[in-house]
This record gives sequence, structure tokens and C-alpha cells, in this order.
Amino acid sequence: MWRCNNNPVAQNFDIFRFWVPNPPSNPPYVIRSTAPASGNKYYCLDVAGGNAYEGQSVQWWECNDSPAQFWTVNYEPGGISGRISPHGRPDLCLDPRGGDGGDRDGQPMQLWRCLDNHWVQKWKVAPFGSFACKSRPNNEE
Repeated sequence: MWRCNNNPVAQNFDIFRFWVPNPPSNPPYVIRSTAPASGNKYYCLDVAGGNAYEGQSVQWWECNDSPAQFWTVNYEPGGISGRISPHGRPDLCLDPRGGDGGDRDGQPMQLWRCLDNHWVQKWKVAPFGSFACKSRPNNEE
């Protein structure tokens, strides 16, 4: 995690539904870098090793259409922020390692049990350039 700095490569992502034949009622999302990295490769938010459990690392990995890169975005009313969970694991949420006490540039991300109404697990989805990178109490950025 890094504070907002309007970096068009490192802080610009596409969130889109993954197309599957005969989709379930809640098809997964893929969270992908908007701009390709070197070698014209795109990177997707990925559960390390493809095994979702509490404390598991989350990383950027070359997009490969695997279930390790499928996510559920649970928007709050208003549809701007919400929790991000591995698809099929609504009990786990994308979480900064160390929680709010570790809120710093370069902080690694992990999966952790979803905490009721805790800002550290809420993520804003907004147009690039809006500087809406992470939800915080009292809408602080």
C-alpha cells in the first residue's frame, strides 16, 4: 500500500467482472493494473499460492485468469467504498498487514477475517486522479 501520488502506472487499476460461461449469480471481479508493465504484461491482485486463509499474503502477479485472482467487491450503500474479499471467501477481507497501526507507505497487504465496520478494510473505488485511494475515518485521505 502506498499513499496517493497520482502515479498512472502504480496506482491506476481496472476492476471488471471476469466473464465465465453460465456465470453464477455473483460473478467474480478481477483487479488489474490499467497500464502494462515491462514486456507488455498486466498484473492482477492475487492471493499468494492460490490458498486463501487468514494471514495469507496478497500480491501483484502476472494476470493468468486463475481463481487466485478472482475477487468479490462488497460495496456499501452509495457504491463508492466497500470491502474486497477473495471470491467465495466472504469471511476474509483485503487488509493492510499490521492493521491501522501499520498504516504507512510500503505496507504489505494480506487477507484477514472481516471486521465489522472497520475503516482499515474499506477501499474506495473512484476515477483515477481523484486521489481517493483508501477510506479513512472522517473521510481523511
